[in-house]
Amino acid sequence: HATTLNATCQSPQTLDTIGHSTRSLAAHIELLRLHSIAILIDVRRWPASRRLPHFNRAALAGALQ
Repeated sequence: HATTLNATCQSPQTLDTIGHSTRSLAAHIELLRLHSIAILIDVRRWPASRRLPHFNRAALAGALQ
């Protein structure tokens, strides 16, 4: 199923990347705020962390709302 997006943009677009490393969830969110990141897309193959459970898919999604 393919979706076509017909959109035009008059301003340059930027794609930022961020890794969670060993940051606390609060530090991670603060970095997003500091750089005015409004949309976060998790591209991990397995969006989970045993060592840092606050970066599991459900926990991260809930915290970012």
